[in-house]
Amino acid sequence: AVALFPYQDRAYQYIVEVSSDGINYTQVVDRRGNTTSGNSFEDSFAATQGRYVRLTVEDCNCSTKWSSINELKVYCTSTPATRSLSAQASPTTQKGMVIYPNPTKGVVTIDAGNVKVSKVILTDLTGTVQLTKKGNVPEIDLSTYPNGTYFIEIDTDRGKFVRQVIKK
Repeated sequence: AVALFPYQDRAYQYIVEVSSDGINYTQVVDRRGNTTSGNSFEDSFAATQGRYVRLTVEDCNCSTKWSSINELKVYCTSTPATRSLSAQASPTTQKGMVIYPNPTKGVVTIDAGNVKVSKVILTDLTGTVQLTKKGNVPEIDLSTYPNGTYFIEIDTDRGKFVRQVIKK
């Protein structure tokens, strides 16, 4: 199952896909015909093996045409051999990068696994740099920052990763 929490109750048209290899995806949710606004949308589907989840926003019935998702929850169960999407919350991941908790009230943990991190940059919604740290940064303390949406840009030996974080 997946639960999507759109910004300002927008009526997004989107699809959700699952992949085991990050290359070949299978569509599991189709909300391209959605015209209903709301603060959350939850979709269930048959258990599907996968490691990667891709959200593609195709349109929005709103005055602006940019997409902003407050949160996307993926419920899954896993064993060492398989991962089936269905029952337990999973942290936000991207190519081995895990950032949690999100949303947060304070400290955000950055688990880079075996990836070598060279720099971490925190920016606000306007793109203003709030913090820059070089080297491996295991966590960022947002407790002194105002509530809102931030972006954590992580430069690594495998490329650049940008994750949205909500400070509540």
